[in-house]
Amino acid sequence: MPEKNPAPIGRVLSGGATEYLCGCVEDQCAAVRIGAFLRAAAGEAESIGVVADIRIVDDTFARQLVAGDAKAAYIQEQRDRRLTPLEVRVLQGGYLPKGGEASHRLPPRPPSALEAVYACDGEVVRNFLKAKGGGWNFSFLSILISAGATNEVLAECVRAAAAAQPADPQKRFLQEAARELTRLLAEDLQRLYSLLPQLAG
Repeated sequence: MPEKNPAPIGRVLSGGATEYLCGCVEDQCAAVRIGAFLRAAAGEAESIGVVADIRIVDDTFARQLVAGDAKAAYIQEQRDRRLTPLEVRVLQGGYLPKGGEASHRLPPRPPSALEAVYACDGEVVRNFLKAKGGGWNFSFLSILISAGATNEVLAECVRAAAAAQPADPQKRFLQEAARELTRLLAEDLQRLYSLLPQLAG
């Protein structure tokens, strides 16, 4: 089960069928990285998504500091005192129905505006990837590819998922993920040959 009462890393700004934007401030989302798994309530289910991009929102005050050639000490003071706004783009890879098994399909509806967004702990990731009868289900990778996930995002999320597994099967997890990506990208060998080495890096 997810950690009790965890602190959200941000809240949903907007979204659609395949992705949503999460707004947060820099000091709240230090653990959010490209490829990290996030979760947010989506109706009666919980959307499971992967971080595809992190952007610093246009900030008028920051522009003034740059234009004014502020001293380094003053810039550091402003970084420490101000809440730097960030936008996190999340690709939805599936969902966890309440009391049900993971579904590697797009959620029936996206998370609502201002819905709290949380980082997935290892148990949530394992539950999301668990296949019936044992092993892992990698179907979410095809959803991410269809949504436009880059090689870097795919590689990072596979490594993050592997890190959530017990130590012994992590190597086998990576091998099976590579096998599934080989199947999915069989008609795009140039992309596949670029992606596979990143899984080990």
